[in-house]
Amino acid sequence: IGLYDKELHQEILRNTELYHAEEEGKKTEKIEIAKAMLKEDEPLEKISKYTGLPIEEIKNISETN
Repeated sequence: IGLYDKELHQEILRNTELYHAEEEGKKTEKIEIAKAMLKEDEPLEKISKYTGLPIEEIKNISETN
């Protein structure tokens, strides 16, 4: 039972790491889309609608570019 618990715990950790990596990738992709839309002078509300990012975060992105 101890070995099974250890393997189960390791699998849960791997799945958690994969989930976080996927979420980070999605976030990075949204930021890249927002940057492209900012270059096209799209309104912040539209960028927020299409990326799901908060307007404040989009403003921060535009200030750093």
